[in-house]
Amino acid sequence: MKKLKQLTSAVALILVFTVTAFAGIIETPAVPPPPPPPDSSSSIATPGDMETPGVTQGPGLASDSVTEVALSLLQSVLSVF
Repeated sequence: MKKLKQLTSAVALILVFTVTAFAGIIETPAVPPPPPPPDSSSSIATPGDMETPGVTQGPGLASDSVTEVALSLLQSVLSVF
């Protein structure tokens, strides 16, 4: 009976080690190659400049007024404390 207990313990230990060893093997597909660079003659832009259609620049934007209102509200709340 003692031999059977040792055999069962050894088999259980071997199974634990093999399951954890196979858990580290993960098959992953190959990485796709990056897309080719665009033609240099199609569109030349200076670094850092991006053109966004439909957006105007100027002092009359709604986001400026919202920012000013939010800052004035924050200043008034902070002046209370």
